[in-house]
Amino acid sequence: MDEKNLDELSQKLNRLILMSRIKYFARADRDLKELSLTESSVRLLQYINILKKCSIAKASQMLMATPSFTSKIVRDLQKLRLIKKAQSVKDKREVFIQLTVEGIKTVKKIIDYDVLHRKAILQRIAQKCGESKLHVLSEIVNSLLSDFGKEI
Repeated sequence: MDEKNLDELSQKLNRLILMSRIKYFARADRDLKELSLTESSVRLLQYINILKKCSIAKASQMLMATPSFTSKIVRDLQKLRLIKKAQSVKDKREVFIQLTVEGIKTVKKIIDYDVLHRKAILQRIAQKCGESKLHVLSEIVNSLLSDFGKEI
């Protein structure tokens, strides 16, 4: 597949995921809606959930945002009591951000809704393309996850 077609497919896949996420996130429970989380906040919570702790610099890099923008997101999430700052044991100048117990619960809810909307996409793929194509997609995803696991 050439670069242009890859770009088009990537944009369409992104649109499909976003549209599906909007549909299923609208069903989110009241507690999650009341948090009024931005997309960047949700992404940061998910990154911290994977890494367990990270610096503001690392968070900025993952969000592809400036440190000042990331710091604002961190302050907002701290106000919601979803994350906390912790000093490094080795170097007191180094500060990490971590999820609180409430943050862990919130990320679980977000993941549950993400799984719900991705499952809906996969069900539609199976309906339109058949189970065999879905099986191939499953093998691709498992292979990619294996590669990404080595990189994190």
